[in-house]
Amino acid sequence: MRLVITGTGRCGTGYVAKVLQNCESITAGHEFVFGPHGPDPKRDVTVDVSWLAIPYLPQVRHEMNIGLLYRHPAAVISSFLGIGFFDRNSMYLDFMRNYVPDIENMEPFDAACHWYVASNQHALNYAHFVTNIDSVAWEKIVRALHLNASELAAAIPAVSQTYNHRTRADIDLDDIPGSVWATYELLEGASRAS
Repeated sequence: MRLVITGTGRCGTGYVAKVLQNCESITAGHEFVFGPHGPDPKRDVTVDVSWLAIPYLPQVRHEMNIGLLYRHPAAVISSFLGIGFFDRNSMYLDFMRNYVPDIENMEPFDAACHWYVASNQHALNYAHFVTNIDSVAWEKIVRALHLNASELAAAIPAVSQTYNHRTRADIDLDDIPGSVWATYELLEGASRAS
């Protein structure tokens, strides 16, 4: 692997993976190497786009490039709530609880906010580049993958930007804690700097 692109989940990893899967010179996975049961080193791709890579970034930071994909906190939080992520047990929720046990007894809104902060702040320590899904810095991905820019440019229009879009819950921006907004500002700054 040359690159892992990670994020919070519900931040656009599915869309980015689908675009990269349309590039013939590389092999791209979505939660393929980094899955809910941990990394599977036997799976071979050029890039894996997976929010499930978050806990393993310290171990892989010297082996491959790490990209951090982020999205506006209201979009991430409302998407987690809209799909009922915290309302039912799943291997994905178990994964999240194993990594950030604090969310175990939180209400869904509070858990989504806490995850946004914890996962992004952790990933910021290891990311070689940071990009917002609303204006993906494709050139950073091209460099990390040694990809032909024209090949990627041809792949982008083939995928709808609403790929993997799900129902969102209504949330009040005023209810989002200051720690979330502070993390978002850190991400914005890191994106400009990387």
